[in-house]
Amino acid sequence: MRRRWLSFRYRLEFHALHLAAWLVPKFSRHTCLRLARCLGRLYHLLDRRSRAVALANLEAAFPGRYDLRERHRIARASAQNLARTFLDLFWSRRLTLDNYRRWMKITDHGALQPIAPKSPGRILMCQHFGNFEWMGLAAGFHGIDIPVIEQEFRNRALGPIFDRARTISGNTTMPRRGAMVRVFKHLQHGGFLGLLPDLTLRPGRSSTVVTFLGLEMSVTAMPAELQLRTGCKLHPAISLPQPDGTCELIYFEQLPARNTVPDITQQLWDFYEPWVREHPHLWIWHYKHWRYRPAQAAPAAYPFYANVSPHFEKARARAAELGKIS
Repeated sequence: MRRRWLSFRYRLEFHALHLAAWLVPKFSRHTCLRLARCLGRLYHLLDRRSRAVALANLEAAFPGRYDLRERHRIARASAQNLARTFLDLFWSRRLTLDNYRRWMKITDHGALQPIAPKSPGRILMCQHFGNFEWMGLAAGFHGIDIPVIEQEFRNRALGPIFDRARTISGNTTMPRRGAMVRVFKHLQHGGFLGLLPDLTLRPGRSSTVVTFLGLEMSVTAMPAELQLRTGCKLHPAISLPQPDGTCELIYFEQLPARNTVPDITQQLWDFYEPWVREHPHLWIWHYKHWRYRPAQAAPAAYPFYANVSPHFEKARARAAELGKIS
């Protein structure tokens, strides 16, 4: 019975996403923006679990700054931004080399410049902030190939639809199998790579601990590991969606060199913190960013879902020791 239900659900998801990929590009820009606002409002209203997570995140990250009404407003706007990002990914089929600058306002501080022969590559990094899907697409239109690692879902039929949408500007795909080896070689030979570094990971060898908005969290160490092993440059990027349907995309100069994974990763998160503080509605608050809390921290200082973990304590100690070495 369960298999039959999953099979039905997967077929339904595939046809719904396929329909969206076909239908959304037919909308005017104004219609696309209105639909995103409606979908985001519905999501915030109907998904109680995600709404509770978002409100708890905002309360912990900005203690005493926002009352409950303001937290609802920011969380709703965050959901609307996420809906706009999703719709814009498929609406991007209307973009071409002739018109993409009408909607993408690109400011480059050296990140998109050609790489000298025999030099290591660059990693362009953007949090799940603003219209993050357009960061890679804009680079592709700009003549920079940002390989898209083939995405895997439980419903495997969905991956190719997203991959096609993410490569309409000329970016290529990279098979997920053996991706890390391919990424190393790509960067060593002067290629570009795009990463979204703000998803929580279980404490372990592939993660490190940083402090963000006054709270400690376990995050991916991949950008730092890649820089230390290949000598590549790390360039943060920011996308700022505008009410008129355009998006300001800023690619910044490389971050100063650091010697350890914790220092490199903390530096990246320090760069993004002022942007999230100034534009909180553009970050995804419905995700469980703070799954772990320090053993000595007061439970009320962290969201309700945060737990104490001995693995997190070990990761904190390891990050602190490496910080002393640097």
